[in-house]
Amino acid sequence: MKELKTDVLVIGAGPSGIAAAIGAARCGSQVVLIEEDFTVGGAAVDYGVQSFCGEPICGVHKEIRDRLSMFEPYFNKTGCFHSYWLIHVTNKMISELGNISVITSTEVKKVVVGKEQNGRRQIEGVVVSLNNYGNIEEVKILAKVTIDCTGDGDIAAAAGCEFRYGRESQAEFNEEYAPPKSDRRVQLLTWMYTFQKTETGNDYILKGRAMGDNEFLRWGCAVECEDVTNPESLYKAQIKAWEAMLPDFEELKLKGCRLNYLAPKIGIRESRRVIGDYILKEGDLIGGKMFDDAIALAKYPIDSWEPDKDLVFVEVPWYQIPYRCLIPKETDGLLVAGRCISATHIAMSSFRVMPIVSNIGQAAGVAAALSVQNKVKPNEVNTSELQSELISEQQKLILEPPDSKNKGGYNRC
Repeated sequence: MKELKTDVLVIGAGPSGIAAAIGAARCGSQVVLIEEDFTVGGAAVDYGVQSFCGEPICGVHKEIRDRLSMFEPYFNKTGCFHSYWLIHVTNKMISELGNISVITSTEVKKVVVGKEQNGRRQIEGVVVSLNNYGNIEEVKILAKVTIDCTGDGDIAAAAGCEFRYGRESQAEFNEEYAPPKSDRRVQLLTWMYTFQKTETGNDYILKGRAMGDNEFLRWGCAVECEDVTNPESLYKAQIKAWEAMLPDFEELKLKGCRLNYLAPKIGIRESRRVIGDYILKEGDLIGGKMFDDAIALAKYPIDSWEPDKDLVFVEVPWYQIPYRCLIPKETDGLLVAGRCISATHIAMSSFRVMPIVSNIGQAAGVAAALSVQNKVKPNEVNTSELQSELISEQQKLILEPPDSKNKGGYNRC
């Protein structure tokens, strides 16, 4: 089997994975970034989430936004963009660094787990399957640190790390907005689309955000999926979603509009949450908790598309995300980043949005690079050094006075 070696291996090229790869590379690490799809981009490309929600706008994410604004005339007005410009911008940023190798259309077949040491599993890399015009080749990619940015926590789960799926009960963490009893239900799925007014169309806008003079982005539906990690369950959810959207498509025709674009995949808001050295909870968000090992600042409401009620949408103050949420329990050589970090169902519904998961990803990338440079395990990284490096890379970790006046007024995502 062909074997590749690298300092940092990032799996998943969505918002958190892109930022993780760039963060690690800028700190001097050799990085391999692998993606199952044909291109980078993640939720904006796969799910059609062509609008940013949440704060702060800083670090790698701010650089992406600054570059997007050069191509998207409506971006600074509405926050909407076209996914193809995001692909262009992120590919450009990656290519400007000479130490990131990107491998797309790649499936992870297994996780390489070494001999257990002191009761902790050792993650050494992955085996991937490359499809080169029908010629299937398996390649082992070994890394000093691997970062799981899959969104579903696929790598951590395959490695045997503990994770949660579904909702905790109110009593377990004293969470007001959790259900009375725990279950395996997750947030509703949405299929995004854009529509366009024709020459005969009127000013009809059906819950759409403007992407141009006559083009609008819409959250198409809200359907439940029994298990978002199961392909058969996802297919059934897609059928339900399509049936739910057909009346809207007919209404578009009657109003002089036409369907312009349908996302390639139905959008998943929630999947596995890998249990780390700390579990972020509803109370941490509502109390605006600050942590000594903070690696990201966050501001977005608790926005949970609950399967058994209309919505949970609760404003919260600024809060911090601790580094411990990125370190899977009893595991070395692996970090997680994005929506799959250690948190409850309710807490995750706030930080899951693209700007925040991008900031989490950048922190994971910098932490991985420091782990490699200092020859220590990820859980042994000096958090003061990590925070200093993040601040030098334009990340916001503490609340600045002007930001404290933010009263919210967010759209749902």
